Amino acid sequence: MPPELTRTAGYMIEHFDVKEFFLEYRDRDTGKGFGIKVIPAAEVEPTRIIGAYGTEEFNIAHAFELQRGHKMVLIKASPEKPARVITYLYPML
Repeated sequence: MPPELTRTAGYMIEHFDVKEFFLEYRDRDTGKGFGIKVIPAAEVEPTRIIGAYGTEEFNIAHAFELQRGHKMVLIKASPEKPARVITYLYPML
C-alpha cells in the first residue's frame, strides 16, 4: 500500500498542524451515515490511520448524539439492540 494512503493522525498533526479531526460514524450493515463528531487533535490516537484504511468497528449499546448537517440527531441504541458502527477519521484542514 502506498505511504500516501496510510497517513497517520500523528503525521498530520506534525506536518500539517491539524488542530481538529472529525469522526464519521456509519452503520456497518447499510453504510448509511449517522453523522460526525468533531474532536480536538489532543484526543486522537497518533497511530490511527486517516481515511478508509483506518476504520474501526464496534457496537454502541446506549443512545448517543451526533451532528448531521446543521442539526444534532439522536442515534437510538440499547443493550438489547446495539448500533453496529464503523468510524472513519479525517483531518479538518
